[in-house]
Amino acid sequence: MLTVLARLPEIVTLDVYGSGAPKYEADLARQVAELGLGRRVAFHGHVAGVAKTQAFAEADIMCLPTHSENFGLVVGEALAHGVPAITTTEAPWSGLEGHDCGRWIAPETDALEAAILTLQDADLAEMGARGRAWMARDFSSAGTTRTLLLVYDDLLARRSSADARPVTIEGGANDDR
Repeated sequence: MLTVLARLPEIVTLDVYGSGAPKYEADLARQVAELGLGRRVAFHGHVAGVAKTQAFAEADIMCLPTHSENFGLVVGEALAHGVPAITTTEAPWSGLEGHDCGRWIAPETDALEAAILTLQDADLAEMGARGRAWMARDFSSAGTTRTLLLVYDDLLARRSSADARPVTIEGGANDDR
């Protein structure tokens, strides 16, 4: 992310939230200094509650340029706050493209740079509104309940169909049979 930031116009800044291992944080601070990005990067550490809400309110775009992510909760949090998101195809957020509320890109610096530059001319408020609507529809308590009920309905329909086969569950090494 930092090497990409160095290639972007100076108006683009980066606010980093969260914390990590002290060695990793020191390495990031060293990279910021080496790239001459001291005035464009701010490290905020862990935030929660009102401070977290304020951070999302002040963000134009949330970026998670990951090489491995099982979910990436921060993407959903950003969208729920109306902030468009960019993440890589190493996170399960392909819906960013389908719902036009962000970018889902290859985990490459050129792709990240292009995505950020593309969003410069986008209507970020409208993208954010689409993201917020998607999160409310599919990830809220009501949305999750709807999805679960659809799964149950599908299972019941399969069970009652004439060609339904019984489900067999095999025990594993920790099976208590």
